Amino acid sequence: MDNIKNNIWNDIIEELSEELKRDDLYLWFSSVKKADIKDNILEIEVPNNLYIERISKKEETIKTRIKILTGVDVVIKYTISPISDTEQITEIPKKEETVQNAFITKLNPEYTFDDMVISQFNQLAASFSRSVASEIGKINPFFIYSRPGLGKTHMLHSIGNEILKNKPFLKVLYITAEDFVNEYITSIQQSRVDLFRNKYRNLDCLLIDDIQFIVTKERSEEEFFFTFNTLFEYKKQIVVTSDRPPNDIALNERLISRFKIGPVADIRPPELEERMAIIRKENEKQRYNIPDDVISFIAQNIKDSIRSLKGCLSMVYHYSVYSNEYPTIDKTKEWIKDYIAVNNSNSKPPIKVEDIQRIIADEYGISVDDIKSKQRSERFAFPRQVAIYITCELTDMSLPDIGKFFNKDHSTIIHARDKIKQYLNNDPFFSEKVNNIINKINNKNVD
Repeated sequence: MDNIKNNIWNDIIEELSEELKRDDLYLWFSSVKKADIKDNILEIEVPNNLYIERISKKEETIKTRIKILTGVDVVIKYTISPISDTEQITEIPKKEETVQNAFITKLNPEYTFDDMVISQFNQLAASFSRSVASEIGKINPFFIYSRPGLGKTHMLHSIGNEILKNKPFLKVLYITAEDFVNEYITSIQQSRVDLFRNKYRNLDCLLIDDIQFIVTKERSEEEFFFTFNTLFEYKKQIVVTSDRPPNDIALNERLISRFKIGPVADIRPPELEERMAIIRKENEKQRYNIPDDVISFIAQNIKDSIRSLKGCLSMVYHYSVYSNEYPTIDKTKEWIKDYIAVNNSNSKPPIKVEDIQRIIADEYGISVDDIKSKQRSERFAFPRQVAIYITCELTDMSLPDIGKFFNKDHSTIIHARDKIKQYLNNDPFFSEKVNNIINKINNKNVD
């Protein structure tokens, strides 16, 4: 059966019209150049791999329809036939906006620069982000870090939305590192790694969130490394976020060094006045009409994250609506008591590295000088690694700063921290011992 383009293929397109949007159907299926069945093989000729990715999602529907029409079980084979610019205009007489609409950006349109409160706590990150969005590829890569809940994700979406506002035909993708890893694993399982690479290495802008998630996932890290290199080489924009600075991420040094080619900016916890501004803006946006004294109370008591601030405001509003009670400060205290408890627990004085070292030394029957020494015997090295791990867990210090207390460089600190983590995952008795030590340290900090 030769050249079914004008009959069976049109029937397939009609079948798919109930499942797909008109623009998607026209762009990916109607513009197929040739579709022939020979020896139970349906050969579909397309311009590039992106068509294969789109059409392959509907393979079962296509096979079922051909079976109904011809009684033949077919195997689908794709061939790529490069087309000239002239042909492409003839085949797809749609505006480029259609192409953009067909590309899934995963951006939240509500996250914009206009929707952000920009002040000292995030000024540097916001300035770089606006520059990145206005001229992609010039400031590249751009790395943003902060502890959770301070607006990194909002910043990424704002960059992407601003780029598309000015250049709606670019391929901009937001993705978490976790989703990147899962998608890569799926592509391996389905033998579609080439499609995966074609998708990521042909982007105009990659916005990847929480890059620390790919630590210990060696093949995914390597895949991201080559994706990064390809995009960077072709001057495509890359923006990365993490919950820690580049030097504190236990990734391959070659990847860390690439993160540091461009600017690195942190987002710090907002001060009281900034928290007030954030809550007021959210109150206006959501039309909650929460009184100003309650807003002030929330700002004074919730300090851990912007996410918590907005969560408290939403909770006060909904409690007020469903209980039909006016949101007084007394009522607010009751409604957000769990948030306040968490924030009060964070208000304890900072734990001192010296206290950690002393308690560990006592626990293992050695001296603090032994912990800080360069001796490598197991008797001293293991307690030192435990002390390093606990310091990483209980303090907000950077790895280089922790290294100064132990006379070690940051790579040794990473090794020690990760080694103890592995022991904790595999040995419940050791995990209990470390938890008891941590409790001693915390109790010492309360005294």
